[in-house]
Amino acid sequence: MSERSESGTTGVLNFLFSDIEGSSRRWETSPEAMRTAVEMHNVILDRAIAKFDGRVFKRVGDEFCCVFERPADAVSAAVTVQRDLAQTQWPDELDALRVRIGIHSGTALAIEGGDFAGPALNRTARVMAAGHGDQILISASAANLVRDGLPADIELRNLGTHRLRDLRHEEALFQVVAPGLRDAFAKIKTLDTHPNNLPAQISSFVGRAEDIRKTLELLEHNRLVTIAGPGGIGKTCLGLQIASELTPQYGDGCWFIALADIRDPSLVPAAIASILDVREEPGRPIFETLATQLKHKRMLLLLDNSEHLLASVAQTIARLSAECSGVVFLVTSREPTHVTGERVVRIDPLDSRDAVELFLQRAQLTGGPSTTAAEHDAIESICRTLDGIPLAIELAAARTQTLLPQELADGLRNRPGLLVSKDPLGTPRHRTLAATIEWSFTLLDAAEQKLLQRLSVFDGGFTTRAGEEVAFDPDEMESFVDGLDSLVDKSFVRAIRAGDSTRYRMLDPIRSFLLKLLERDAASDVARRHFSYFKRLAANWDLQAKTPESTTASEMEIELPNLRAALSWGFDEPSKSAAVELLISLVTFWQSRGNIAEGRTWLTRVLEYEDLSPAERAGLLRRASTFAAKQDDYEAARRHIQASREIYESLGDKLGIAQAFHALAVIEHLTGDFDSAFDNYGRALEGFDAAGHVHGKITAITNRAIISGERGELDEARQGYITAIDLCRSSGHLNDLSLVLGAYAGFKLEHEDVKSAEPLLKEALEIKRRISNREALTDLLANLALLHARQGALEPALEYAREELQVAVEDRGNSLLIPAIELFALLLHTTGERARAATLLAIAVKQRALSHYGVVTRLNGEETQRIASEPEYAATLADETELEDLLGIAKQLLQTPPRVDSAAI
Repeated sequence: MSERSESGTTGVLNFLFSDIEGSSRRWETSPEAMRTAVEMHNVILDRAIAKFDGRVFKRVGDEFCCVFERPADAVSAAVTVQRDLAQTQWPDELDALRVRIGIHSGTALAIEGGDFAGPALNRTARVMAAGHGDQILISASAANLVRDGLPADIELRNLGTHRLRDLRHEEALFQVVAPGLRDAFAKIKTLDTHPNNLPAQISSFVGRAEDIRKTLELLEHNRLVTIAGPGGIGKTCLGLQIASELTPQYGDGCWFIALADIRDPSLVPAAIASILDVREEPGRPIFETLATQLKHKRMLLLLDNSEHLLASVAQTIARLSAECSGVVFLVTSREPTHVTGERVVRIDPLDSRDAVELFLQRAQLTGGPSTTAAEHDAIESICRTLDGIPLAIELAAARTQTLLPQELADGLRNRPGLLVSKDPLGTPRHRTLAATIEWSFTLLDAAEQKLLQRLSVFDGGFTTRAGEEVAFDPDEMESFVDGLDSLVDKSFVRAIRAGDSTRYRMLDPIRSFLLKLLERDAASDVARRHFSYFKRLAANWDLQAKTPESTTASEMEIELPNLRAALSWGFDEPSKSAAVELLISLVTFWQSRGNIAEGRTWLTRVLEYEDLSPAERAGLLRRASTFAAKQDDYEAARRHIQASREIYESLGDKLGIAQAFHALAVIEHLTGDFDSAFDNYGRALEGFDAAGHVHGKITAITNRAIISGERGELDEARQGYITAIDLCRSSGHLNDLSLVLGAYAGFKLEHEDVKSAEPLLKEALEIKRRISNREALTDLLANLALLHARQGALEPALEYAREELQVAVEDRGNSLLIPAIELFALLLHTTGERARAATLLAIAVKQRALSHYGVVTRLNGEETQRIASEPEYAATLADETELEDLLGIAKQLLQTPPRVDSAAI
């Protein structure tokens, strides 16, 4: 079935939605019988849909969402379903399942996973929701397409024009009538059949299925529910959608009370009375008249935009609740009313999927060009930039009449003024996102405004401790926690549960608005406090995690946005020494986590500053050399370390000189100059020993041991590893211990026996995972994979190999990708896929030659040995392969690993 046009938008398709009427009650009363019945129901629907060439593209609970190319097929499938359901013998504990079906025809956007997005799907759902169990309803658009193609025994009965519960324009509905189908039903369930004043909406409602479910559930057992959230988050739309869902349940109606334009709190009861057509009585307060009139009514009152009248709204609700037991209140507000018995639903920004669908639907309304599937990434970027805020997304989508999604995504980064509504009927505070935020901001008192502005300095959120240290002024309010609680209550700050603690965050558009309000002096002061806090946090980061005060790797990861912001601010200051200290802490962290590209970018930027001290420049150059080497840029690595060593020598810094010799030795080692590397590790070792630098001694001894092993000097290598391990254990250097254990295990795998290597590797991997350090993780994983492969245990070997390859893909460097691909070549060879193994090995060997790595292979067999020993032969077997190709190969391997069941062991 061809469903997507070249533009990504489908042609006209025919959608059929169905669900079981009253299924929630049945699940509660007879869960086992209902489970059996639903399985029977699913078989009936699957069979009928397939029979008429339809496709089920989504199931939500017991709801089926199906698509057909021909409208007559959709109707025939629906009739078949109802006939088969009517003839089914259901479990004894249950009455017959009654299914309602809705059919609608329209265009939609085909999206990832075979799903669809667009107004047509919402319209189909609303057509279905208007029906009763056993009933098939069809929209006018579908009826017009199908009318002349129906079988002779099927006809359409005109039910008139109705307002459906998505509050949009009216829809002509038809009932499908056929032999074997129930014919008579009560009035269909639309807004026209129940009293209400719910305003029609130009556009359909999108997403928030869980928010709707939760709110409806709360309203079943509570008489006051408040939908709370910041401006622009979609509280009014959600409230209206919920009220429209509930219209059949309230005999005296669902009524919308708009409070946004009321300024006098005393007028709240009068506003309600006006909507309900309750007339004032001379000499009697309007509230008393209102209470008398509503005393025996059953109705829902939706009090919209209540935050600026909160005290009066709360008082009105409390008094009416006491006197009118049948009145239920649904409130939308930036903050709760705090009336006793209130239940609160705090709504968050839309998730990525719903945000994109909202954008697509609103973009279609502009009349601009159709959005193509290829532009999906740009639309996702727009929705992320706007933090999933519905108002912002709608304002952005309105711009697609003149801007392509990529142009809009680029423009939003620099021109927030793009988000302006052209709707002449819209309220002023909804004309721009900034106006919405500003309207809510003015309702805060002065102390809350100042605290909120200072909190905007945090990028990516903050903890209570960080917020208090950076943003709190005890002269302005007694308690930081009370102030923060008030801002959370008023929906400016979101409280997010993170494990055993709470983290706080404000939406990015709110944060951007507040940053502009900070006066220059105040901004400088709070930024300085922010910098000091995060510099201290980074300085306390301890790879060994020895003390309770140490910052863990996970804390560093969470705070990276704040650390980056602090770093940027620090390097904008005249004196950059403090920022250099922070950067050094961060590059050590980035190296341990494998974030090489980011560390190198910062180092390159900072080394351009002219006002660094010689010692600062030398230290940064040394680290830049390390990061360049990890990205295979050995020319830059040598240049940086030579410049670093010259500065250290001019300063007489013996430790620095030793570190420079060690860094140079690493480069020589990686590029195959083992003799020079061995000598320079020796020079470094002398310097580290003289300076009492334990970490330096451990690494130099270990690296010399590695070279000894590579040169066949096995006794010297073995003694070097043992010396390094003893030094690690006596000094408590956990990370160094994991590295040395891994290296020693590799030596044992190569030159001794498999069994003695396994406990070393497992101890090393346990340490790495405990301290969350990715450095040299791939070596450990590769050796564990080899160990299990040699023992014939291919399943665990593959698991370790997959993890190694995944790390290599994430880090992207040739130095990790090549050995990871070689390892997979070994496993392929072992499982009998020798041709595939030879091709992979040829590619890896060719890349080794291009990258000036030594050729290392553990493969057996004449063909693979020839590939490993003859780079020219490997080049004839493999095409030219660049880094992106290696990445593609690696990703493909993750999807199609070796087949264990074909093992030839």
